[in-house]
Amino acid sequence: PYTAQQSMLDAMEPKGVQRYWKTEFLPGLSGEFLDAFREGALGVRSPVSQSVIFHLGGALNDPDDDDGAIGNRDARYIAGFAGTWPPATPPEPHVTWVRGSWERIRRFSTGGNYVNFQLADDDHDRTADAYRNNYRRLQRIKAQYDPGNLFRVNRNIPPAA
Repeated sequence: PYTAQQSMLDAMEPKGVQRYWKTEFLPGLSGEFLDAFREGALGVRSPVSQSVIFHLGGALNDPDDDDGAIGNRDARYIAGFAGTWPPATPPEPHVTWVRGSWERIRRFSTGGNYVNFQLADDDHDRTADAYRNNYRRLQRIKAQYDPGNLFRVNRNIPPAA
């Protein structure tokens, strides 16, 4: 059942655990990238934090860039770091580790990212980068159907002026 599927990973995120993450789309996995990723991963501050690389392919990459809202169809991987720590622990060392490790790998990025992996501290440009060339089209659609920007929660795409 759907509810069972949606709860399969609940044990990975027990109540009260704190988490901060950053990710990037990648066109490939060069030796230089893997060295930078490993350096970042080895600086981990908590045994329950994660350094991940996911392969992207198949149907995700098949459509043209303008086929839907999703941008970055040239991405073949997504990589990132997720700092995880108990509630009574200061967040600074974990957040600093994530940001520093993420900065190490950003130069290897396609320039884009997955919008659902963004956090409150990601700015407007980062949201635009997630949609790439589709961003302006989405702004025009938003201006047509939501000119007052009523639907502006989460990663907002403001209507075109």
